[in-house]
Amino acid sequence: MDNKRLIRYLGRLAWVAILLLAVAALFSAVNNRKVSLSSDISVHITPLEGLDSTLIRKDDVLNILSNSFEENLLGSRLERIDIRRIEEVLEKNAFVKNADAYLDADNIINIDISQRAPIVRIMDHDGRDYYLDPDGIFMPTSKHYTARVPVVTGYIPPHVPDLMTRENYLLKNIFDLIHIIRADEFYNALIEQVHVAQNGDIAFVPKIGKQQILFGKYINIKPKLKRLKIFYKEAIPHEGWQKYKMVDIRFENQIVCKK
Repeated sequence: MDNKRLIRYLGRLAWVAILLLAVAALFSAVNNRKVSLSSDISVHITPLEGLDSTLIRKDDVLNILSNSFEENLLGSRLERIDIRRIEEVLEKNAFVKNADAYLDADNIINIDISQRAPIVRIMDHDGRDYYLDPDGIFMPTSKHYTARVPVVTGYIPPHVPDLMTRENYLLKNIFDLIHIIRADEFYNALIEQVHVAQNGDIAFVPKIGKQQILFGKYINIKPKLKRLKIFYKEAIPHEGWQKYKMVDIRFENQIVCKK
């Protein structure tokens, strides 16, 4: 073997040796990381738009994890940490819309949480008190924060898991009515409370003034709301907020007011 061929041969051996060392180092690093211990748990909760607090806090998240895992996640070996299960456990909580968990290079368990947003509070005659989110999902009240959303009171049937597919179910009708109110800037600014009487008649309580607005049954929704908007935009500026105690929009093509 001449010198040139020998040099080429040794060069190839050197590259093979380097490659084997790199692979060995990689396997060693992977194995070392698996037996490494988690160093911290970092929880980030995205605030809800318009709220200056959160419905769930870091302590709540840590308590959920502590009650759901036999082994303490903090200080646990990385190979034994089930990231997907962490997400699944947290997403079972009514306040959590989505949870993303991951391990970073510093062995920190990072958890990013987006909250469910309450759009209405239900306080019925049987003492049930809860929120609904935009998808009609049940949310308990929070010990940390009271959301400033429209309140529905009175004779309301209980929440059911299949609420959104129910037809002619009063709570579903009220939920749809709240969506209509929220979608319109005027109604959203006007109406603070919705009350349901025992016979199913609906009444509104405005944010300004002391009127009771009689809406009646859940029928002819848009014509009734249109009459209400015309009345408040055209009559109230001239008559004043305090002149009428009752505004009745139940009947077709009529607005009946009582002083």
